[in-house]
Amino acid sequence: MFSKKKLRNNNTYGDVDPLTIDINERFLNACENGDYPSVKRILLAIKDFNIEVTDNLGRTALRLAVENEHLEVVQALLTKSDSAKIREALLLAIFLGHSHIAESILKHPKYKILNEKKFLNGDSDSFWQTPGSDDAQFPPDITPLMLAAQFNRTEIVQMLLVRGDRIVKPHDFDCKCNECHNRFKFDSLRHAQSRLNSYRGMASESYISLVSIDPILTSFLLGQELRSLSMKEKFFKNEYLNLANNLSAYTVKLLNNIRGRDELEIVLNKTGKEEEEKYERLARLDLALKYKEKPFVAHPNCQQKLTEIWYTGLRPISKMNNLFTSLLFICFIFLLPFLIVIFLIVPKTKIGNFMTQPCIKFITHTTFYGIFIALIIVSSLQFAQEEAMSPKFSTKYPRFYQNFTNYYNQINLTYKFFERDFYIRSSVPNQIDIAITVFIIGMAWHEIKQIYQDGLRDYLLSINNTVDLLMIILYIGSFALKYYSIFLVRLQLDKLDSKEFWQKVNNLNEFNVEAQKDVFYTFYLLNEDRFYWVSFDLINVAEALYAIANLFSFGRICFLLPANQNLGPLQITLGRMISDIVKFIVIFAIIFMAFMFAINNLYWYYLSTVRSNVEIRQHIDSISHSSVTKAEEAFGTIGSTFLTIFWSIFGLGESENIELKPFQNQVTEFFGLVLYGTFHIASIIVLLNMLIAMMTRSYESILEDSDVEWKFSRSRLYMESIKNGGTLPAPLNIIPTPKSVVYLIRRFFKRFKENKEEKPEQFSDAPNSLSRSKTKQGDELTYKIVMQRIVKRFLLHSQRESSDSTERNFEELKQDLQMIRFEMQNDLKKNKEESFHSITLLHAGLTILGDELFKNSFNTDNLNRFIEYKYYGNEMREMYKEEFGDNDGNADVIHLGQKQFQFYNTSSPSKISNMKKHLSFYDLVNQAIVKRESVETKSIQDSPTITEQDKTLTIEEQDKTLTIEEQDKTLTIEEQDKTLTIEEQDSESCKKQVQFNELDTIHQLEDAENQAENN
Repeated sequence: MFSKKKLRNNNTYGDVDPLTIDINERFLNACENGDYPSVKRILLAIKDFNIEVTDNLGRTALRLAVENEHLEVVQALLTKSDSAKIREALLLAIFLGHSHIAESILKHPKYKILNEKKFLNGDSDSFWQTPGSDDAQFPPDITPLMLAAQFNRTEIVQMLLVRGDRIVKPHDFDCKCNECHNRFKFDSLRHAQSRLNSYRGMASESYISLVSIDPILTSFLLGQELRSLSMKEKFFKNEYLNLANNLSAYTVKLLNNIRGRDELEIVLNKTGKEEEEKYERLARLDLALKYKEKPFVAHPNCQQKLTEIWYTGLRPISKMNNLFTSLLFICFIFLLPFLIVIFLIVPKTKIGNFMTQPCIKFITHTTFYGIFIALIIVSSLQFAQEEAMSPKFSTKYPRFYQNFTNYYNQINLTYKFFERDFYIRSSVPNQIDIAITVFIIGMAWHEIKQIYQDGLRDYLLSINNTVDLLMIILYIGSFALKYYSIFLVRLQLDKLDSKEFWQKVNNLNEFNVEAQKDVFYTFYLLNEDRFYWVSFDLINVAEALYAIANLFSFGRICFLLPANQNLGPLQITLGRMISDIVKFIVIFAIIFMAFMFAINNLYWYYLSTVRSNVEIRQHIDSISHSSVTKAEEAFGTIGSTFLTIFWSIFGLGESENIELKPFQNQVTEFFGLVLYGTFHIASIIVLLNMLIAMMTRSYESILEDSDVEWKFSRSRLYMESIKNGGTLPAPLNIIPTPKSVVYLIRRFFKRFKENKEEKPEQFSDAPNSLSRSKTKQGDELTYKIVMQRIVKRFLLHSQRESSDSTERNFEELKQDLQMIRFEMQNDLKKNKEESFHSITLLHAGLTILGDELFKNSFNTDNLNRFIEYKYYGNEMREMYKEEFGDNDGNADVIHLGQKQFQFYNTSSPSKISNMKKHLSFYDLVNQAIVKRESVETKSIQDSPTITEQDKTLTIEEQDKTLTIEEQDKTLTIEEQDKTLTIEEQDSESCKKQVQFNELDTIHQLEDAENQAENN
């Protein structure tokens, strides 16, 4: 027992007091090794014992106990720990995954009291916001639930949730409240880290599984929020994106645990809020497309259901060979007009339902879009024919031609038409333009309906919709200008038929300028010759818009390619490379502008209009006989410099462009050559190769995920056809059908009946939008039931994965213990053999010594005792011979020692005690022999060599030597580094003194044997 007066450890570990250091070290070792009795004894012996003592690494006793999973020690230390240390211990147990220790801390009375105080104070964070914990292992803003959720400690998360703990969602990034303002002002980094820690806990698989009613919807919304936050929190962008990607992976794991078609339909058709049981066809999949949850959409379960709906009613056809399918497709194209007419008249028949199937809708829309592209191609081919059919003014209006000739012959007019006769512009649109216009109206109506259904913001988020919108706007602008130009031409033609106009023409003079402008404008609008048109003529602008719209029209075909398995991935790869091209253009534009202005500033003087102001005389080149230099033509103006440098990128530049002949300015030519050559090196060799490298890298990275990207794009294309409505393609969609009229009337009356706060119900003709399956017990299968099943399976598999990891670790530990066991056995056997060998040599030497001593001795008592000792040895030798044989008289010394040990153990207690009583100085040797289990094998061939000289006896055996020397009443036995000294004081008693220069081998073996027995 420790003395309470002396043992104090108010000093910390490492102070000078040796006693304190010894106590602290023993206490820390006991906590680390789980020596609960020692810990308890120290705590009871020293009332004010400081348990906050630390080791050289700064680890406290409580931390050591938690790290090594010593539950009893942890419970003993918790009673003397403050709130900060309890928090650290709990967080450390959660961090290391020691659930039983974390549970013990949570159930500890002291923690319960502190937890109750936390909720009574009204501030759920007041307990954890420890101001003096800057040296703590965990940040003060992190809670046990956050940490457990971050590492997916499901059991601990469940315990904390049962106790009422929740993770508080951080305020928005742009929040302007006082709390956020003060936190940001106090420590902006800590404020950002606190938000990140909260989102790490909220994005945990375990936390969402145990808290959320709809884990899939929660993951979608939280993932979208994290991606948005990554664009604002630039310094933690990768962390937030990783959390969002983990949520996407979590939804995929949930899909992996879906069993059967019924559960899959319930999950994919769910819509509305978490607690609502509302269903629409593939509503959840549509939401995943909206939030760009590509792994979820590309999952085999989702793709299987999507493909099943896509080929509704056409499954046998999809399994036919390509030739037969192509023939059926051609037949369908020819029958399509009749099918559309039937659908317009009776949409609820079998043919009408057939036309509403997603695959048929897609084929119908694609076919009519192909017709639209064909009209554009035909329109381009008819431009030349339209120009050839334009009539001349003199031919179409011969009665007015003389008046026009008189107008043209007037020479004193400021505004007068250019020629004597001209071709008249077209005053009516052609049939192709009208057909294209009808298509544009149908497309515009389709986009308007889509904006109404999805909302403008969601509509613009899709690149497909953006391209469609731009294409339609360009076409509308083009045809609006074209039709307006036709309208103006018709107005001017009407003017020609009026007498007032020709009277104005005949009365023109040099003073009435406004009348001249009006007449000139009339003939200008009628003139077909574009040589006399202004640049921004209505037709010129209309055709420019039409050309760009054609580009979008043909580019829109790429959006249909994902339907094909071979062309879809390639189109997606090329589309993703556009971002690399845009980045390259930004860098290239900077370098291009730098060289453009640098070269222009070098040659600005040599422009003819500039240098002519200061030239004494005109300088003409003797070879070209021209005063215009090549550098002036190439780099004289900003425009010419731009064109020269731009075309030089494609190898159309010339090195002579920097020459200044007839000027002899070699400095300017030299620096011009340097700049021009440097631009070629920087743009062509460096930048273009960099673009190729960027596109190659992007292609390789995209190729890895090409399957997921293609399935996502194909799903988005399929969903456009799966959605209700839009059965008729443009331009047939502008025709009102009985079905659309009924829906319109129903919506109109429902507006007056529904509550203003409620959202109007979305009508759906989907076959599975209202029907739900039944469970085995007959209950209705709801989304809540399905999600509970899926979450249970997910948690079970997660625990199985963790248990597999634990089993693997246990097997490794088991193998390590087996190796340690065999090593200990080998070491113990080796030590025993060495000890038995030494003892056997000692026994042999003592036997020979006894023979020599008692050969001429008159002490009959000692002689009888020695003979008895030899008799027991010979008897054991005979027993050994009977059992193992003599091997030609060469008995094994090791086995002899083992038999000798067995003989003494089987002898009667009286005989052994009698022998121990009478043997004088042989007692020590005999006891050593009795305690041994075995001895090392020795053969008679290796028997010792004995030499005697005076009173010294030497026994040599291989590399071991035993020397026995008798002097006076002292007997000295030496074996290498061991010395046995026996001093005889009288004939009645002997005094033994044993000196070993190394540790006693016998005691070591006894300790090893005891430890082995305990193990």
